[in-house]
Amino acid sequence: WAQYYDRLTLADAFFAEKLKELEDAGLAEDTIVRYWADHGSGMPRSKRYPGWSGLHVPLIVYFPEKWKHLAPKGYETGGSSDRLVGFIDFPATLLSLAGVTIPDYYQGKAFAGEQQTADPEYSYGFRGRMDERPDSCRSITDGRYIYIRNHYTHLPHGQYVLYQQRTPTTAVWNQMFEDGELNEVQSVFWQPHPREELFDLQEDPHEVNNLAKSSLHRNIKARLSKALDQHMIDTVDLAFIPEPLLQKYAKMGEGISPVAAGREMVKHAPDFGVSILKERNLGQELPGRLKHPYSPVRYWTIMQLLNYKDPSVYAYHEHLIVGALEDPEPIVAVAAAECLGTRTSRKAHKDKAVETLIKYATFPGNELFLTVYALNALEHLKDKGIELPDTVHELVEKHPDIPAVFDYYRPQLIERL
Repeated sequence: WAQYYDRLTLADAFFAEKLKELEDAGLAEDTIVRYWADHGSGMPRSKRYPGWSGLHVPLIVYFPEKWKHLAPKGYETGGSSDRLVGFIDFPATLLSLAGVTIPDYYQGKAFAGEQQTADPEYSYGFRGRMDERPDSCRSITDGRYIYIRNHYTHLPHGQYVLYQQRTPTTAVWNQMFEDGELNEVQSVFWQPHPREELFDLQEDPHEVNNLAKSSLHRNIKARLSKALDQHMIDTVDLAFIPEPLLQKYAKMGEGISPVAAGREMVKHAPDFGVSILKERNLGQELPGRLKHPYSPVRYWTIMQLLNYKDPSVYAYHEHLIVGALEDPEPIVAVAAAECLGTRTSRKAHKDKAVETLIKYATFPGNELFLTVYALNALEHLKDKGIELPDTVHELVEKHPDIPAVFDYYRPQLIERL
């Protein structure tokens, strides 16, 4: 934290230098200034956290007298605004200030200039893969409450990310959790997250008391959940298409863009966010879902079964999960292997699950991010007490075909096996 404070001080000093340069050049009264931060350091519940502590960043804007007619509504020098603003609003705002028509397809809304809009009702957040750790979360806030939806309920917010673990605060906190030295509240970050989280930012600014199951907040949660569903549909959100599939589409040379893939998802499962992740009637629907022609439906059905509370539902359908190890879509087979290895009591099935994951963790021979998912699944099984064969340490760690920006993912994951 001391190092972080030092960096903030240096950033402020740097900014002061730039303001002085404008003053010295005689441009201070002819320049609109915006000063903002990113989502902070890699410390826990900061960067990459889909709650408010990871999304709420500082934004300072200054309009000299000459340009105050373009300032946000209610602008006052030294004042503040409660308007919900996101980085996605910056391009639209810049065009608005420049007098350029904002394209209809822009998701962001201008908060200044002649095209500024009324204050939005909501602001949205998301989290996907963090370096070597897949995840999928979405969030929405109305300024008072923030609602978080976690799609992988077997994972914690605090997955072991090498970049984050390099900060002493993270490493110490994680080790204290492993040693059983934390209380219930302090442990939440490292435990599997619930499907839904709801926090009152006014009464609980540190987002500690999850109100998702509170009967007093049922209507608030329903309103935010519905708005989030609609936003995901309107923006063709790709949350439910596993990254290996997106990579596959991009490399097939068939012109399947991410947007086209998202529209295909909506066509096959228009109520994806509403129903596919709900537990109701899973036992009845599971056989049909596992035969669904659209592979993301099969994938998320298995992910749901992985954490399904009623063990009898899994036991009755275990043979279908064994069969899914041969699914023609590799990422579905990887999901089936993790589900089988996690839930079965049969050693032969555990061995088959591990064998399947090693098969898809091999590189070259598989798409890189498919191997990342498979290696993560192997680590999850190891953490549950399954002994992995020595062959996992013979897996190729680095390869010329892996882009430099990703080349530490496999070594980091294999080391933890």
